[in-house]
Amino acid sequence: MPGLTISEVARRAGLRPSAIRYYERIGILEAPPRVAGRRSYDPGVLRWLAVISRSRRLGFSLDRIRQLFFAFDASVPAGPRWKAVAGARLAEVNALLAELGGVRAQLEAQGQCDCASLNECGRCIVEKEQGAAVSQGLSKG
Repeated sequence: MPGLTISEVARRAGLRPSAIRYYERIGILEAPPRVAGRRSYDPGVLRWLAVISRSRRLGFSLDRIRQLFFAFDASVPAGPRWKAVAGARLAEVNALLAELGGVRAQLEAQGQCDCASLNECGRCIVEKEQGAAVSQGLSKG
């Protein structure tokens, strides 16, 4: 059975051929053999790309994806690999959610603004920020 062309792999995986070449260049996808000068992919590459795509959708960095594939002994099953890599990403997501909660509260508070002008808003913001800085300074001392 002849291998798949890069265009066919890209179409089936929902990627651009340039993304596949990039994954090869950075070492998270093995470069396939060439037939008549063209890449010839085994259909199994689609499963590998599915893992890469899922990882990207979950916000994993390319370094973390590389870790998922290569930082473990070959005998380590997928579950423990995902647990290790996903645990680090989950900590990042939790920190981001906490930060977003603060942004949400600030947006809701800002939506209650009854200032007559943006200049007045600026004065209020400066006063609140200076007050918060003083409070933080007192709590540290």
